[in-house]
Amino acid sequence: MFSKIIAFLLILFFWDSIFATSGTFPIDPLVRVNKTGFLKQAVEGKGKIKESVKLRSNRISCEVNQAKAWFPVEWKIRDTGDITIQLKGISKTGTVFRNISTLDLKRGAISTLKAEKISHKKESVTQQIEPIISAKKINPTTIDLYLADNHHMLIDFYGDNIFRVFQDNSGGIMRAPEAKPGAKILVDTPRRQVSTLKLDDENGFITITTAKVSVQFDKKTSLMKVVNLKTNKVVVEEVAPVEFDPKKVVITLKENPDEYFYGGGVQNGRFSHKGTAIAIENQNSWTDGGVASPAPFYWSTNGYAIMFYTFKKGNYDFGSKEKGVVKLSHETDYLDVFYMIDDGAVSLLNDYYQLTGNPVLLPKFGFYEGHLNAYNRDYWKEDSTGILFEDGKRYKESQKDKGGIKESLNGEKNNYQFSARAVIDRYKKQDMPLGWLLPNDGYGAGYGQTSTLDSNIQN
Repeated sequence: MFSKIIAFLLILFFWDSIFATSGTFPIDPLVRVNKTGFLKQAVEGKGKIKESVKLRSNRISCEVNQAKAWFPVEWKIRDTGDITIQLKGISKTGTVFRNISTLDLKRGAISTLKAEKISHKKESVTQQIEPIISAKKINPTTIDLYLADNHHMLIDFYGDNIFRVFQDNSGGIMRAPEAKPGAKILVDTPRRQVSTLKLDDENGFITITTAKVSVQFDKKTSLMKVVNLKTNKVVVEEVAPVEFDPKKVVITLKENPDEYFYGGGVQNGRFSHKGTAIAIENQNSWTDGGVASPAPFYWSTNGYAIMFYTFKKGNYDFGSKEKGVVKLSHETDYLDVFYMIDDGAVSLLNDYYQLTGNPVLLPKFGFYEGHLNAYNRDYWKEDSTGILFEDGKRYKESQKDKGGIKESLNGEKNNYQFSARAVIDRYKKQDMPLGWLLPNDGYGAGYGQTSTLDSNIQN
């Protein structure tokens, strides 16, 4: 409980006695947290505070004019130990600072201090900067980054230009994603030889180098930057820490002005995603903006591709909410993602195929535009708000017979403009390269729904 935490009592003592006339605390006192429980920040007076615990920040405006305590945020202390407390003030009432600008719990003399933010305003888990303590090569393809809070991030190379980033803060080991019913994403042999894997720890950066890429981590922030050694170009760069939420994980990358994004599976009505957001989930929707067959993969003209190793739903925002920022999220509580570094669409797609297998080779006509519909089911009835046809009238489509004209394959029912044959002729008239047409795409289209094989053939 709050009243049982000795550390906070010491903070309140220093606050009024030493912190009365200056916005900066002259020393960083060493305080021992003797018991676990809830640490609350008390605020008196009117002003603004920016509160941080282990670099998690929350900025709050305090409008309390009377000398009474206000607890906008509390912190759950899960371990005991010594910590240093740094206090600053950025606003004051009268001539006296009455609020804490920054409360920063640093690692100091302890090895395991864990604090969780519990906000009374809004429940969320913000981005957490976890400094990198050390790095170690644990096998010929994998680097283990040891982070604050005893967390580990694994960087596992599947070739000189393909690597996997895995981090499970609950302690789980690197594994394949769960699917029900069972399914696989990777082929049986997704790895290629890694010719060299070099690890350097210099000048505040961890650098992992192969023959083709350099992956650099800032030790203070754990932010990643990847360089294509062939072009000596930064191709992908994190601009914010990975967000770990109980219900989702979020990666935030830099978006360049001349950079474009493609992929995500079947995203109906669109293929270039710059300035938009796409859903990585089966919405069973075949209309504009809907998603029918998603894939947790996209590639960038900047020279990289990403594949999340998960079956969970996701959302990829390519600068629609914040220009210059790419936000990628999936509804999972751990990070597991592949990065592919290469030049151009062909090379990046081949990297993707290395992991997931080659696509089905389509017949030549399958590479052209196709048309799918059902022409043994629907009826068209004249309606002033409907689609304009060649006879100059407007019609609306219905699967129920409301006195309309039923479709056919070749217009054999004196209904040419509502036939599959008319559709083909319209493509030809408009000089559109139609490669194939499926006149019975299922969904109760009527074909083959009788009681005998002969009747089905006749139908």
